[in-house]
Amino acid sequence: MPETVRLRGHHLLCVLPYVGKGYTPEFVENFDAVVAKMSKGAAIEIVAGPDDLCAAMHDKNGPVCESGEHCLKQSAVLRDGKAIGDVGAALGLRLEVGFVLKPGTKDYARLRHLFAEGKIRAACEGCEWHGICTDIAANGFKNVRLMPE
Repeated sequence: MPETVRLRGHHLLCVLPYVGKGYTPEFVENFDAVVAKMSKGAAIEIVAGPDDLCAAMHDKNGPVCESGEHCLKQSAVLRDGKAIGDVGAALGLRLEVGFVLKPGTKDYARLRHLFAEGKIRAACEGCEWHGICTDIAANGFKNVRLMPE
């Protein structure tokens, strides 16, 4: 049985254009491991605050570097809410913290299509990765790491 990964709301969007770029080498290595699980069919539990992607930036005492602190800011929480609403509407689901989502290939394709059209990107406004993600979407999501089987 596939395992479950824990993602905060806005990371539901971040996984779509992910091509192996990130804050630190450790962050990228961890992100690769998470999307590999998702590519094998892992379910996604929606969580509040730092999640499995954030894990490389935190230890038991909290953020281990300046980049990890953004996980705790109100702006990240607001992004989470926007993304949960957009992704839920796109999939016809009422998503909330604690919901376990089991997206399939068609779901990821739909989300990528809407992402490329800018229809589910309210959470991306002001994000430092916005331009990179926009370019990836404009180029047909070439070289993305999340590829459901």
